[in-house]
Amino acid sequence: MADKKSTKKDITPKTARRIRPNVRDKNLKAKSWAREWGDALLFAAIAAIIIRAFIVGAYRIPTPSMEDTLLTGDFLLVSKLHYGARTPMTVGIPLTSIYFSDFELPWTRLPGFSEIKRNDIVVFNYPIEDVPISQKTNYIKRSVGVPGDTLEIREKILYVNNQPEERLAEFRQNYLIEVRERIRLSPTKVRAAGGELLNSSEQNYAVNMTAETARLMQDWPEVSNVVPFTYPDGADLFGRSPFSFARALTGNPDHMPQIVVPFSGQVLELNDDNLQLYAELIRKYEGNDLQIREGRVYINGQRSDTYTIRHDYYFMMGDNRDNSEDSRFWGFVPKDHVVGKAWVIYFSWDRSHAGTDLDHTVIIGSKGEISYPSFGESWVKVISEKYGEKKFDFELPGHIQQPHITSVVADLLGSGIWASNCLSVARTNRVMEQMVYIG
Repeated sequence: MADKKSTKKDITPKTARRIRPNVRDKNLKAKSWAREWGDALLFAAIAAIIIRAFIVGAYRIPTPSMEDTLLTGDFLLVSKLHYGARTPMTVGIPLTSIYFSDFELPWTRLPGFSEIKRNDIVVFNYPIEDVPISQKTNYIKRSVGVPGDTLEIREKILYVNNQPEERLAEFRQNYLIEVRERIRLSPTKVRAAGGELLNSSEQNYAVNMTAETARLMQDWPEVSNVVPFTYPDGADLFGRSPFSFARALTGNPDHMPQIVVPFSGQVLELNDDNLQLYAELIRKYEGNDLQIREGRVYINGQRSDTYTIRHDYYFMMGDNRDNSEDSRFWGFVPKDHVVGKAWVIYFSWDRSHAGTDLDHTVIIGSKGEISYPSFGESWVKVISEKYGEKKFDFELPGHIQQPHITSVVADLLGSGIWASNCLSVARTNRVMEQMVYIG
């Protein structure tokens, strides 16, 4: 029987030679594609390391100590070019906080194009931590005192070179609010005005807010008086402080005796009055061995009555003065701890209201308050002197909810009165508030 002809084309050595180059070309293209991506990722990683180390860094505001200038949760770009970037101080894994504690590098600060000015907002390494400088926690405060400035705090007011500082509108502090007899202050109303209710007792409330908010609250019908909360001069809050600088001041954050911000070349007369104030600076930041033996000061084994400062220092304070642990407590910031200048907020997300009922309308009257959800749910909560606090589940009458919803829609569509400022809703709430108050 004759062999059946094969339907598969035979591969001869000649055709095999033609096929193998095609396979090699595909492999080369795959390797070339992978190499291009690898090179791109490597370049991106190197660029990110260089940008983060020498040009700009991204930081998130973790606390309210700088409110209302910077809010908790704000994302901030910090320029390292303004004051000059620091070369690496430690050996570690790039783009992480992992470092090798046994290796510290000699470093320098590259030239910048400006000095730290008074009132600059500065990111710096928290001085008192016992780790390499670059691994210390990042803090952000306002530089209220530069090298050579004379500072003093009287009745909560900071004096710089004998002149009261400029009080920015964003500054916050604690106020005491006294309300009229048998009237309570609504936490929701305080929050809506921009304040933070801290605590209360009988007719007195403590509120953290700006001076403008305090001025507005003074005109509220239920408020009789608004005054800044100030510790009296002589009240010793620093006596048991964990910080030697604060203990040396023997006072409180609202009163600070006159001090000079240390500067390079300054000659300190060491005596019982200032030794506790400067001892840690001389030891920790200037790198000296300071000992006190038989009432006498020895620096690096030599008896010393004076000391010449080698570095420049800064005095940092938060804009939220009563909610900030700053240089009033832990002292001066050495220049080598400065990271950079706060440059731009690239994303702001105020998380302080997370979990609160921001979609509820509250109407305040002389006899109490009424609150209700603007959308979705169906209930009304009443707080009154006569009945206390009660919540009722029923449909809201249209004459209450509809004007509010209409105002919201108008503002969103841009057709409301003062729509660009979203004041139509505020006006509607104000009208309803006055109706309840008069009634």
